[in-house]
Amino acid sequence: MPGEKKLDLKNDLVFPTEHVRRIIAAAREGKTLLQVSVYDGSDTGEKIYDTLTIIGKSIAPEEHKPTDAVAGQAAFAGLTRWPVTISYFDHAVAEKSGEQTPVYAITFELYENGVSRALFPDYGDFRLAGGVRWREKAKGGDLGGQI
Repeated sequence: MPGEKKLDLKNDLVFPTEHVRRIIAAAREGKTLLQVSVYDGSDTGEKIYDTLTIIGKSIAPEEHKPTDAVAGQAAFAGLTRWPVTISYFDHAVAEKSGEQTPVYAITFELYENGVSRALFPDYGDFRLAGGVRWREKAKGGDLGGQI
C-alpha cells in the first residue's frame, strides 16, 4: 500500500484538465499566450511544470477541413479549433536557476470541446506524431478489444 504524502501546492496551480479549459477560454477571448503552472504528478508524484501556451488564429469549421478520422464526423462538423503549442518547463529547475529550455513541447489542434488532433510531441532529441482514429461502438457497447 502506498505511503501518505503531503504536498504544499501553490494556489495558482492547476490540473491538466483545467489547463485545457483555460486554453479554450483564452482562445475564445482571442488571447494568444497563456502561462499556467500545471501539477503533472509524474515521477515521484510531485512533478510541477510551468507552461507557456501559444494559441494560433482560430480555424472555423469550414476552413482547412481535416482529412483524418475526424473528417465527416458530425460531432466535430460545427466546431472551431485552434493551433496550439504548449512548452513544459520543469518548475523545480526554474526555481533554482531562472532561465531554462523546455523539457518538452506539444503542438496540436484543439477543438472547442477539448478534443485534440494532429498531435506532435517534441522531446528535443526526438519527435512523435499522433492523430485521431475513430471507432464506432459495436452492438452492446463493446469495442471488441480495440481502442
